[in-house]
Amino acid sequence: MRVSVNKKNMFRIAGLITGFWVLSLSAAQSIYKWVDEDGSIHYSDQPPPQVYESKKLRIDSAPSDHIVREAQERADRLEIKHQTSHDQRSAAREQERLQTELEQVKRDDRQRRCIKAHEEIQSLNHHMPIYYIDEKGDWIFLDDKERADLIKFYHAEINMFCD
Repeated sequence: MRVSVNKKNMFRIAGLITGFWVLSLSAAQSIYKWVDEDGSIHYSDQPPPQVYESKKLRIDSAPSDHIVREAQERADRLEIKHQTSHDQRSAAREQERLQTELEQVKRDDRQRRCIKAHEEIQSLNHHMPIYYIDEKGDWIFLDDKERADLIKFYHAEINMFCD
């Protein structure tokens, strides 16, 4: 199973963790560390019982509002940069898909025109009367010159569209 976490949610999670960390630092003025008789290390904001030797840890103060704002602005800029990059990649993929589709349509059209040219030349070479019906409904038969012109035309089509 694949779990997907987008960058926007990662920034939100990082912001929450940072916020909780800042709150915990501001709430704890002093942190004490001591080792009990079993060798376990303890950390607390309360001094240990007198029987244990403790060490007071130095913790830097919470970041100022200015630093927090700057960090948030950097995170916002990174998110915008990521979204822009994502949009550009999506647009490039869509452009590539459309280009591939267009190339396939062109290949299909070339193949169709090649097949049609071969079929027409076969019909024209049988020396049977060929006609078309005009707008009045009259049959118009091709003469030898028109037949020769059509054969030339379809040979040119074959040269152009057949590989």
